[in-house]
Amino acid sequence: MNKIVIITFIMAAIAIANCTTKNQVKKTNDYSSLANIKTPKKKHIEINYNLPDDSLSMNDSAKKEFVKSFDKGQIVYNLICAKCHNKIVNGLEVVPDFSLPQLMDYEIRIQYPIHQERLSPENLSATELDDVVNYLRYKKKSGVHF
Repeated sequence: MNKIVIITFIMAAIAIANCTTKNQVKKTNDYSSLANIKTPKKKHIEINYNLPDDSLSMNDSAKKEFVKSFDKGQIVYNLICAKCHNKIVNGLEVVPDFSLPQLMDYEIRIQYPIHQERLSPENLSATELDDVVNYLRYKKKSGVHF
């Protein structure tokens, strides 16, 4: 868990540093250069998940918890799982679609030799693993099978 938190903070710091250096304007008395600066448009936040089938009966608090778990799962997946599981399709990196039996194998920490260390409880808590499975189960389908 501590490794994930540290890596997340480092990635955030790098992203912030990149944003601030790219958007700096050289200070001069000539303001004509400001005309070329484009104001950022509000980005539409794309929802990249499907709510569970029983979502109609979920209250707002349960939906918020689902989204929170989904978002955490996406972060953990990207940090721990993506480099081995993602596929390259037409030059783009894609998160594949896992079947329910495949996800259940991961949930019970099936011991593929390559996963013995990465999926150990010391490196990935039960809650984090649940979040990853939640992410993979309810993310919008990519059409690329694992």
